Amino acid sequence: MALATVLTGDLIGSSRAGAEAVDGAMAIIAGAAAAIGGSTGCEVRFARYRGDGWQIYSESRWQGFRLCLLILARLRCAPHLPATRISVATGETLPLGQAGLSSAGGEAFELSGRGLDALGRGEGMVYAAGDWDRAAHGWKAALFAYLDWQAARWSPEQAAAVALAVSQGGALKDQARQFGISRQALQARLKGAGHGPLVAALRSFEDPPHG
Repeated sequence: MALATVLTGDLIGSSRAGAEAVDGAMAIIAGAAAAIGGSTGCEVRFARYRGDGWQIYSESRWQGFRLCLLILARLRCAPHLPATRISVATGETLPLGQAGLSSAGGEAFELSGRGLDALGRGEGMVYAAGDWDRAAHGWKAALFAYLDWQAARWSPEQAAAVALAVSQGGALKDQARQFGISRQALQARLKGAGHGPLVAALRSFEDPPHG
């Protein structure tokens, strides 16, 4: 057994959106997973289920918040595509086989799947901790709820700024150049998106007090 992160999700209003839009949203989610895996060097796997369902496995127990942040930011950049619900869990997992996530098992997969099934109407995100992290469950669940609330208020321009900051980083002037705007204009977008508190939340997940 090893500690890992599992995200389980499904698209909202996929039947109304149509197959092309669903495929587009899935491509964005898969791309976000690949970007986090590529930038961190951790194994991150994506799988699609039942048309509008999906799952992500990360071998890192610390990456759940970053994954959700990037997925939501990139989807908000494309408001014509369906949004997604997400259930995040950290816990023990069995070793993954070559068959992908279809045969995966363990605590994190079970908690993540049950969390998605339990999401109520109007709820977009939920977090569950395995036995190893029970003491931190409350504040982590609160930060995921905050992320869900904040992301729903991003404009596409704000979301694009957050997505670039999360996936690429670097100097503000270099990021601003990619958008063709001034550094001050980019700062305004990030401030409006709540980027500062989001970075603080991200650090609390990735620099835990107990190592």
